[in-house]
Amino acid sequence: MRRGAAKSIRLTRLHSIPKNKKSNAGPETHSMTSGQNDLVKITRSFFDSIQRRDWGSATELIHPEARALQNVSGQETNARELLQSMQGLVSSLKDFSYENIRSIACPHAVVEQHDVHMLKANGGEVVLDVCIILRFDDAGLIVRIDEYFDSAPLSGLLN
Repeated sequence: MRRGAAKSIRLTRLHSIPKNKKSNAGPETHSMTSGQNDLVKITRSFFDSIQRRDWGSATELIHPEARALQNVSGQETNARELLQSMQGLVSSLKDFSYENIRSIACPHAVVEQHDVHMLKANGGEVVLDVCIILRFDDAGLIVRIDEYFDSAPLSGLLN
């Protein structure tokens, strides 16, 4: 590489689902390898399972020793334990969905941004703009979850 030249990392834009559309819309694919395509399918399956509240299917996609980190807590935890705590939150909601999904894949990882729409039983709505990085092992299991979001809208769940 010549001096001063930036080293580039090839990322592939996978899909963008228009706002107010559910996550079951098909991905737009551009120059994806078969491995990247597989990771996108696993990612969709993971989030679709959570949206359906199919916790068993979502858990099966996570390696038993996978780690997770949310920026709001700053504490690393077991990824399956994070999913269990999410189950408690989602079970208290009338509706829960992922919308406005944008993803990028690279070898062994998918970076996804999405809006998490949460509708409380009393009709109150909370929307979180989330960025999540899923890292995968060679078998296609999630081995790390890094999740980033502004926690201020969560106060709406407590009201």
